[in-house]
Amino acid sequence: MTMTPSSPFLQAEASVLAEQALAMQQEGDPAGAAALYFSALQALDEVPELHNNLALCLQNIGQPVQAETEFRRALALRPDYPEAHCNLGNLLQTLDRAAEATEHYRRALALDPAYANGWFNFGTFLLGRGRSEEDFAEAAAALEKAVSLRPDFAKAWRNLGMARYERGDEAGSLAACDEALRLDPEDAENRCNRALFLLTTGDFAQGWDEYEWRWRLADRPAPALPMPLWRGEDLAGKRLLLWTEQGAGTSIQFLRYAPLLAARGAEVSVACEASLQRLFATAGRAGVRQVVAREAAAHAKGDFDFYLPLVSAAHRFGTGLGTIPPPLSFDLPVKERLAPRTKPRIALVWAGNPINDARRAIPLRALAPLATALGEKVEWISLQRPPETEEIGSWPVPIEERGTALADFYDAALALREADFVVSVDTASAHLAASLGCPTAILLRYAADWRWLRDRADNPWYPSARLFRQHAPDHWEEAVSALAESLKERFAP
Repeated sequence: MTMTPSSPFLQAEASVLAEQALAMQQEGDPAGAAALYFSALQALDEVPELHNNLALCLQNIGQPVQAETEFRRALALRPDYPEAHCNLGNLLQTLDRAAEATEHYRRALALDPAYANGWFNFGTFLLGRGRSEEDFAEAAAALEKAVSLRPDFAKAWRNLGMARYERGDEAGSLAACDEALRLDPEDAENRCNRALFLLTTGDFAQGWDEYEWRWRLADRPAPALPMPLWRGEDLAGKRLLLWTEQGAGTSIQFLRYAPLLAARGAEVSVACEASLQRLFATAGRAGVRQVVAREAAAHAKGDFDFYLPLVSAAHRFGTGLGTIPPPLSFDLPVKERLAPRTKPRIALVWAGNPINDARRAIPLRALAPLATALGEKVEWISLQRPPETEEIGSWPVPIEERGTALADFYDAALALREADFVVSVDTASAHLAASLGCPTAILLRYAADWRWLRDRADNPWYPSARLFRQHAPDHWEEAVSALAESLKERFAP
């Protein structure tokens, strides 16, 4: 007897395969589950849930185009399927198709206003792409809806903390993080968020403790080094490797702990990225004996007695607001005597790493009020790295472009030292300029990084820096105007 695809026997077999696929999917084998779903769909092609589940598996194994096809097949079969709309929204946001993602999130929530996971996904999406106060307000509202529907939703409380932080609500962000902590004490992401909120408020004692949870994050495993972590043992005569774990700005900021470690008798080496090696090699007088490539240090068995992630030095020394060590001094070559300049020189940096610093960057044209205030009473130099150097044509007065010639941070340090004043966004150049003692104005986005604290124009990490803050997300006008007035008082009274 010939059986058609609609045969009850084949459908029963396919149902068994679908159940096995679901079990395999829940056990963390999306590839195996996808194979079974494909087989089950030979007889159950009209079942939207199977297409939705298959799409999730395909997305998890890196096949977004096929996943989108399956989500859309599920919605063609059942247009009022809120989970499929939400899941398609999740996929589309990973493909940078924000408008389409928003449409499907809103459709899911219109179909099921009590869909807690939908509110969570939508709020998290808005939080990740937010720029304006309206974006963060909507993100917070969506996440508040999620926790109102599911009070035990730890991840929603965690992300609500971030949304509140972006709105400048420190108390509310900590309250949300504390609730997430109560519900899930092992959530490393929440513990790290909580650490940054505490550090922002100046609570370094709790903040450093919490920040040690960063090594439990899925995307930041502890360094796999062939020597033990230093936990406070006697360092006399010991060889200690400082491991630069984050961006260049953070490495410059925390290298100040090298002299303290050397004072305990350690022979201090630093493992860092190539762009910092020549600069850090000038810190010999500050206790840095050698600088090594991170790749080499990872295989340096027997060369060191201990290692210490650089940021953890603050934790080991119990640093508080009143005990922050001074910035480290780099031993740069003595300046050559040049003909005296007739005008003061101001260096500009308006963007950093686009991956990490996109919200911190300012279009150069938005800094034009500085040029209007000072005109040609000063010399302007750009130390901006490409590709943002393309914006230089928008500067309304003459400016010397030097950024493209900078090979690394050593070159940048030499160039910064020639400036009488530095204007920078929150990027490594700001850290370097302030470490060198250059008078530095740092333009900060509304929810600024923890190290700049809150509501202060000064900063205990960098005495030569002055901070100019956004008063609302994505609005630079007031900060730039205040900086223009400050520069006018200084250079054109």
